Amino acid sequence: MTAVQSTAPAIRAPFVLLLRVSAVLTMAVMLWQPTMAGLFTTGRVSYLTLHDIGAGVAALLAALDVVAAVLLRWPGRGSAALIPHAVAMLVLVGVQMALGFTQLVAVHIPLGVLLFGMALGFTARAFARRKS
Repeated sequence: MTAVQSTAPAIRAPFVLLLRVSAVLTMAVMLWQPTMAGLFTTGRVSYLTLHDIGAGVAALLAALDVVAAVLLRWPGRGSAALIPHAVAMLVLVGVQMALGFTQLVAVHIPLGVLLFGMALGFTARAFARRKS
């Protein structure tokens, strides 16, 4: 039993790293998105294209967050607390993309602020110290 306990942190380490890298990249894209949208308001259409590409990247990274949270948890390597947070972000990114494509800016902008806050919280939780 002692051997299993001593190797648990070593087995878990790659999954913690994946979660942390994914979380930081997600947070960076969530900051990139309003920057590109704001620059689009200066009249340069190319920034809207970058904002559109960023939406796809945000969706991929949110999906990676879910995968990383599940891999960290399964089987019994970590807490399941990050999984609902990651799933909620993934769902809200999909809603955010739909709102952006339909140009419902009055809801799109506040939801973007919420998503950045969620990404920031997810990243903080990914870096929080946990018992192994």
